Amino acid sequence: MVFFYISNHGIESALMEQAFAIAKAFFELPESEKQAVAVDKNQRGWLAQGMSRLQGSKTHDLKEVFFWGTHTAADDADVLAGKPLCALNQWPKDFPRLYADLVPYYDAVCKVARCVMAAVAVSLDQPANFFDEVYAKPLARGQMVYYPASTARDEAEARFGVAPHTDFGVLTVLMQDSSGGLQVRAKSGDWIEAPPIPGTLVCNIGDLLARWSNKRFASIVHRVINRTSHARYSFDLLAWGGLSVVGLRDAINNAVDAFNGSGRLCFAFSNHDVPRSATRQLAALGLSPEQSDAMQLLLLKLETCLIGSSCVYQGEELGLEDVTDIPVEQMQDPWGVKFAPEFLGRDTCRTPMVWEKSKQHGGFSTAASTWLPVSSQHLKRAALDMARTDGSIYQQFVKFLAWRKNQPAIMNANMMSAVSGDERTLVFDRISDAQTLRCTFDFDTLSASFEEI
Repeated sequence: MVFFYISNHGIESALMEQAFAIAKAFFELPESEKQAVAVDKNQRGWLAQGMSRLQGSKTHDLKEVFFWGTHTAADDADVLAGKPLCALNQWPKDFPRLYADLVPYYDAVCKVARCVMAAVAVSLDQPANFFDEVYAKPLARGQMVYYPASTARDEAEARFGVAPHTDFGVLTVLMQDSSGGLQVRAKSGDWIEAPPIPGTLVCNIGDLLARWSNKRFASIVHRVINRTSHARYSFDLLAWGGLSVVGLRDAINNAVDAFNGSGRLCFAFSNHDVPRSATRQLAALGLSPEQSDAMQLLLLKLETCLIGSSCVYQGEELGLEDVTDIPVEQMQDPWGVKFAPEFLGRDTCRTPMVWEKSKQHGGFSTAASTWLPVSSQHLKRAALDMARTDGSIYQQFVKFLAWRKNQPAIMNANMMSAVSGDERTLVFDRISDAQTLRCTFDFDTLSASFEEI
């Protein structure tokens, strides 16, 4: 199951038509009125045309978007703490119909998403309420999207409404109008139309659910092509499943249970086939660069405290993001070569390691050229330069590894308690004859603490 239609979903046609009508009315407002609710750091509000560009794409998507999320009270603890993506919605004061008409649709489609997740749980041989804890306070986000009319004569000229991509969350539930344009990439590389079917919703699996299910459910590349002579509207519910601390806890426990003493566990949070960890954090959580470094350091500490071995992908210890400045003629990834310049593929996370910014190719090689170019975006975080920078993520991680070497519960033991905690923290004990070390990772404060017990 990857992309599928849902019928008999229980959302009345009048409610769906009302949502499309209010979308048209909102996007026809003067830009000055929409600018009053311009998108904020928590991804709430209006995003103007030409301001959206997907990771790996060199061109901006041809669309306007209004974002909103689950209603949150002003005195909510997560809002007061400034937790990423936990914020108040922005509703235009002079256009109250938007709130009145969108919220009923949003609530209805959230119910559909929960039903789908219950079915997913059962298909994975879990109880129907298996995902309920994850969605107790979800970071689901609604998107009302306007794609302007296109003057393209054929698909080759058409601009991307949304460039080729996968959804990074758990589940997307989409309502599209009669214009069409949604396409799904088949294994052959061909693009398959996902035409509008009146009264239905389109659902697709996100990257996070693909990982949770060990790829029993796949996250598939899709895009939107602007090629109609009239405007197109769609509504997306992007279900992210919170910050997935609970999902991370369960993934670790499931891996340890499956290991059960046979073989050797190895944990990794990134590799050469997915966007770098820092890029995912900045895109999905709305973190500042400083918060991104703190999150990256927290994940590095977690990874290297778990039972078994760990695999730190090159550049994670420097807080490197994916690059966007690879010339098309120097790309190597067939996926990127085929879809460039709109989508750059996996080369963006595969560029050579940067060692010293003052040297040729960042100190990676003395050859005339390298397989992929060394990105100028990475030179400012070259390893030797970061090693000399007080307080850098690299320097902090090196100090942590030095401390880790002196902890027998981590270095000399093959015992670890089950991971516990809540939606904000992960807690587990590493145990040896000489030491029991309690490890606590707080995803609110982005900090780790360790206590001998």
